[in-house]
Parts: sequence; C-alpha cells; structure tokens
Amino acid sequence: MSTNVVVIASLALLVAACGGGGAHPVVQNGSHDMTTGVVCSFVDFDTQVTAFCKKQFPPPPAAGTTGAACTGDAQCQSQYCLMPFGSGEQYCTVPCPNGTECAHGYLCQDAGSGNGSLCYRDVCIYGGQDASDCVVQMKNEIGSACLSRCGSELQSWIGCVAAAPLLCARTEAQTQCGIERGYLDSCCPGCNSQNF
Repeated sequence: MSTNVVVIASLALLVAACGGGGAHPVVQNGSHDMTTGVVCSFVDFDTQVTAFCKKQFPPPPAAGTTGAACTGDAQCQSQYCLMPFGSGEQYCTVPCPNGTECAHGYLCQDAGSGNGSLCYRDVCIYGGQDASDCVVQMKNEIGSACLSRCGSELQSWIGCVAAAPLLCARTEAQTQCGIERGYLDSCCPGCNSQNF
C-alpha cells in the first residue's frame, strides 16, 4: 500500500471518529467536548428547574387566605374580597396602610372604593404562562447554554434563580441575578435573556 493511500485512509478514520467536519459530536440534551468530556445536560438541573417553576407558579392558597378565590368578604379571613377592575376574578386580600404589608408578588394600591389601600396581585409573567411552560422554556435555555459550553456560568445562574423568591418581572430577575445572567449571556450566543 502506498504512503498516500495510508495517509488518506488514516484521515478518513480520524474524520469519522470526530463526527465529520471537525465538529464536536453532540449528545442528547447536551454537548460533548473532545478535550473535557460532556459539559452538561438539562437533566442535570432538574431539581433547580422544578424549584424555580414551583416558585413562579405556586399551588393555590388555602381558602380564606391572601390570593384565594372568593365571592364575598365573608369568605376571607381579612374580610376583604377584591375584584380588580376588568380582571373578572375575585381573591382575598389584606389592607396595606403602611405599604409594606403585601407579600412578594403583590402591590399595594388604592382600592378606590373607600376601603383604602389593598394588596393587589401582581401579574407574574416571568417564567412562562404556567408551570409546564416554565419547565419547557427553562430546559430549552439550559440546552442552549450546555451546547455553548457555559458550564460554570450556567451553574451560577441556575443556582441564583432557583434560590430567588417569586419573580414577577424580568427586571426583578435582573436585580436578583443580573450579574450571573450577564456572565451567562457573554459566553452563550445561543442563550436568550428574553426567556430567563
């Protein structure tokens, strides 16, 4: 066999072993770097994703407590059943004369009915439309980060967001985890900060 044939055969084997074209072979839900091994997979973060999405979409509150559905004041422990204008749904709330009585996820606003200020539920859109949408979006985001080899930045960001309280808006997420998010975005061209 000539030297040229041996070289060509060796190159063919090398290209086949590397997945062709010099690209890194991709494994399901993650990426594989030939020098460092598997970087990550979104399944590595199932616990944190679950914790995050549960905070964004907690189970319904107990009857009579703040946020619970109601049809009249008598159904609420506070004796305040609120129906924000145009919302079509009523829920139990509490007065907030000092402006600090509202739980995270609620805003103190004038009720406009002689009742003074009450805690209005904030519209929480950060994390998706519901818990399952939250999980799907977050796993897609993690998948992008894994493919771009942003392992340590991703770990830092996920840890921060999972430990954060309910985040109703992107600005709250920036306040809580903006530095970590910035590190992630800076090395992850496939990541979309509009999702998380």
